[in-house]
Amino acid sequence: MNPRLLFILVCLPLSSCQRDAAGEEEATIVDETPVATPDPTANQQFASVIEDINSKCPEEYPEIVTPLPEARNFDSIGNDELMKMLESWNPALRSQAARALSLRGPEVMDVLRQGTGSDNWMVRAGSATALASILQKELQSAKREEQEALKEKHGDIVAVFVRLATDERREVRGAALKGLEIVAPQTPEALRAMLTLINDSDDFIAQSAMITLSKRFGLDPLDIEEVIPQLKDALDGELPRGRGSIVTVVERLKPEIQRKFVPDLLAHLDWQPRRDTMFAAGGQDSAVKILAKLQEPQLIERLPRLMIKDRGPGFDVCLDAAKSYGKDAKVIGPELKAILDDIETNGKEAKIQPPQKTAEASLRKLRETIEYLESL
Repeated sequence: MNPRLLFILVCLPLSSCQRDAAGEEEATIVDETPVATPDPTANQQFASVIEDINSKCPEEYPEIVTPLPEARNFDSIGNDELMKMLESWNPALRSQAARALSLRGPEVMDVLRQGTGSDNWMVRAGSATALASILQKELQSAKREEQEALKEKHGDIVAVFVRLATDERREVRGAALKGLEIVAPQTPEALRAMLTLINDSDDFIAQSAMITLSKRFGLDPLDIEEVIPQLKDALDGELPRGRGSIVTVVERLKPEIQRKFVPDLLAHLDWQPRRDTMFAAGGQDSAVKILAKLQEPQLIERLPRLMIKDRGPGFDVCLDAAKSYGKDAKVIGPELKAILDDIETNGKEAKIQPPQKTAEASLRKLRETIEYLESL
């Protein structure tokens, strides 16, 4: 008999017996893991969410999805029909209709202005978007010296954007913000609208408004005391880039006004972003520089902790700040020395690491700062 066949015939019964024995053994094990009881509250919440979504959907969808008109066909569609398209449940069709209207330029401005007063939020949003696009093209084609005159000429449109900045629908407020961003009129009314938008209930509208404020608007049209509370509220926002934009605005203020922001800037340094972001700590480096320039004593003892804070203001920024305080910073000398000892002793295993790209230069700066403080 073939030896290989003999081996298989002998081993098969043995392995079968082993499996049976293991099966019997497993059968005696009782799974005592408690079975989770479904949470009826969670089920109710889920059902409520589904019901809310269903209520926002059209009652009847066409059996075949209505094809979007091709761009070349819009020339044959009248203004009234395009305005009607802004009411469509299909966001792509609304977007195309708004674009088609904007391409008709100043001739449709009156129609669009009326649309911004519609009871339908989709018409308000689409009309504002088209108006913003028309103004953008006019301003881009005008010479620099002509642009201010154009803004004044379209003051009634700017007033529309100001009005819509407080609309109940975020889509409409977003369109109004885009209009204000394009025109950037330096008027009290426009600035008040921007200050409202930097504290919008929608985090992303608020952040966009903060960025626009820091890049396009000056604060001169209003008394600074009127502006301060709005800036303070915005500095408590959720998104890092928005916060950083507000710190940029504060950086431009006079020192006596900056002092009014000291508690807010200190609180900003304690803040930790909850979202992953490419904008690190949202202007915390600038906050440290402002506070150091003001020689704010409450900053000193925070500096060692801020040096090692995840997404914090930065190793080197904090060392520069410490050095600027002179003798007053001697109190943190031992903590800085402990940080240096940890890095020199444990290397890459140290709890505190200087930035990888500038590790050598940062360590040199740390030693120099310690030596400087010890020499005072």
